[in-house]
Amino acid sequence: MDRATWYWKDQADQDVPGTGQRLRLPNPQSPDTLPVAAKQGRYDRIAAMYFDLVAHGIPSGSKITKLVLTVEEGTGQNQNVEQPEYNVQDKVIEACSVKAAWAAGAAELWSERPTFKSKTCVKGVRHRAVTPRWTFDVTRIAEKWAVDPFVNNDGVMLVPLIKGNKPDDKNWQVNLKLPERDDAKTRGVDEYRKTRGRAFVTVTYQKPKPPKRSPTPSPPPSQPPPATGGGTNITGAPPIGGAPPYPGSGPIVNGGSNPSFPPASPPPTSGSGSSGGGNSPPTTTLTSPPPIPTVRFPWYAWILLPVALLCVAAVRSVLFEQTRAGIRPDGVISSIRNGNGRAGRTPRGAMAGIVARAEARKARPDTS
Repeated sequence: MDRATWYWKDQADQDVPGTGQRLRLPNPQSPDTLPVAAKQGRYDRIAAMYFDLVAHGIPSGSKITKLVLTVEEGTGQNQNVEQPEYNVQDKVIEACSVKAAWAAGAAELWSERPTFKSKTCVKGVRHRAVTPRWTFDVTRIAEKWAVDPFVNNDGVMLVPLIKGNKPDDKNWQVNLKLPERDDAKTRGVDEYRKTRGRAFVTVTYQKPKPPKRSPTPSPPPSQPPPATGGGTNITGAPPIGGAPPYPGSGPIVNGGSNPSFPPASPPPTSGSGSSGGGNSPPTTTLTSPPPIPTVRFPWYAWILLPVALLCVAAVRSVLFEQTRAGIRPDGVISSIRNGNGRAGRTPRGAMAGIVARAEARKARPDTS
């Protein structure tokens, strides 16, 4: 959650000819050291620290009212593995507000250092003891760190305050110590628990105020039943039924009566019902509409109806019903045609009679 790094002015990043690889100078400090150094009156090594306040339990949107950073100073116990401190007496380290994002690391390129505001720098105080400690009251810098953590909190930069003209004033180094990471290779020893007090933050804050809720609108007053016999209704519309309005105008508010209106009578009710109390509204029972009257036929219509149906069936069977082969052979029309043919009443029948008589005469013997 928290992170730290430091930037070195002498660091280089160069190509190795013929290998296609890039090399940097090795880290001259121990992994748990943040060096702050001046060289020939200029910055040589500066360190950055970041604390994730929200991850440590401070609610987002809080206002920081006090934040003090405490860091332990190295005592030279790692002189064999890192560059030690020198000229540390009466030296001052400042904590400045960082205004750009950065990543954790060590001995990083000087060109990759984030920007910081020198006007916001706060001087640290060195407390002399067997193990010296530095405290930085960065309340003014961290005031908005929790208001919007992703925008306002980029940590602090620890830089040397260079003053004086003596050689010791222009060249010096202080090693600040961080908690070590637990080494899995060392059994029975937790390096972090032994060194976790090297750097810590003491912070107080004011919780964010809850958002203001918009007031819930009160429900409109219930509308009383309209008065019978005319008057102005609750919306000011003319009365239904054409009755002239009563003198005065205006709605009835909160169930009270307007002095310009006569007391409103309840709507008429029909059917039966009971109310739960003297102040309960009357109960109205809805009735179904009257049934539609049934049409009735006279008694003799039921006798005439089947007779008429039988007559229609008989006439259709005699006059109009046909078979698949045409006119039914035993029908009335077929009988009429046969009679006409025998009597010679049709051209076909007359011709048949003449031919029959002629053949009869030819067959008759000559008696003359």
